[in-house]
Amino acid sequence: MTTMLDAAPSVSSHLHPTTSWDVADHPVPTGREEVWRFTPVDKLEPLFVDALSGDNLAWETRLPDGVRLEPISAGEATRLSVDAPVDRIAAVAARNAGYAAHLQIPAGADLAEPILIAGTGHGDHVYEHFVITVGEGARATLVLRYHGDAAFSAKTDVRVGQGASINVVTVAYWDDTALHGGQTSYLVGRDASVRTVAVTLGGAVVRLVDRARFDGPGGSIEQ
Repeated sequence: MTTMLDAAPSVSSHLHPTTSWDVADHPVPTGREEVWRFTPVDKLEPLFVDALSGDNLAWETRLPDGVRLEPISAGEATRLSVDAPVDRIAAVAARNAGYAAHLQIPAGADLAEPILIAGTGHGDHVYEHFVITVGEGARATLVLRYHGDAAFSAKTDVRVGQGASINVVTVAYWDDTALHGGQTSYLVGRDASVRTVAVTLGGAVVRLVDRARFDGPGGSIEQ
């Protein structure tokens, strides 16, 4: 005899899923998984779709002297990444990114003014991959701000050099219809310091995953 319990599909409920660049390794979540059970997965369905996107957010930047933001290939973004995607949203974003960029903060920079990167959506479905490199001994604050309407998912990787210090502030100031999902992974160098703040002031659903690992002793991260 087959019961309802027997017929139910198996669900992975562990809190530390395996990372992978292969979208097929990240099934569409059902909402019963431990890491998804407080998330309205039905509303996030557009972010699970594995399809190429040619659209980008409209970006505005304020970069202090010496800081560079340059477009890079998807392959280069993967090579510079801290780790592979931990869920389907990040895997789809990395695979289908219509835009990949590398923000470079030079070694020894002591930035009094924050770096500002603001993206505005216009109702499009957007995937992006963003890599941030903080040079040794640098001190900086980075503000990532999002406006408008979009189904937006991103893979973000932050490499923090030895003795560097960075604050990363993410402000989701979306329209009420926007969707935003993504993964940010930090590699914290020896004696480096990282502080992250995420502020959600809009959007239908915003789900951001932070991960971190250390590249030497003495590093710290406050999330």
